[in-house]
Amino acid sequence: MSEIITDKLTGKTSAGDVTITAGSTTMQLQQGVAKSFLNFDQSDNGVDGSLNVSSVTDNGVSDITNNFVNSFADDHYSTCGFSGFDSGGQNTWISGHQSLPIGTWKQSGLMRAQASYANATRNADINDFNLIHFGDLA
Repeated sequence: MSEIITDKLTGKTSAGDVTITAGSTTMQLQQGVAKSFLNFDQSDNGVDGSLNVSSVTDNGVSDITNNFVNSFADDHYSTCGFSGFDSGGQNTWISGHQSLPIGTWKQSGLMRAQASYANATRNADINDFNLIHFGDLA
């Protein structure tokens, strides 16, 4: 097996154009890389891990705003959310802020999200609020 060890990959045609091929499928490497992630603990308003996050605003129960250091090119990026259990062991889920129009909770420079209990009866502050973002940076 061959091994490549490097600190930098630069595309031959343009610096950011590095492609990989798996079988007959070719994709641009930059498109498949997460541009931001956040692991946030609402119980103490602590950022436990992040990439490309300038700050997190706790807007109230279950409601946070994830502000980016480097904005996305537009609001058409994709977000994956994951949450664990609350302190009582109840399952929770994460979504875009449900009571706000999309143009306000998802913008190029921020993502506003909320956590709710799986049965959707009420919102929940959780200690394992995770967001991952994919898309083109500005």
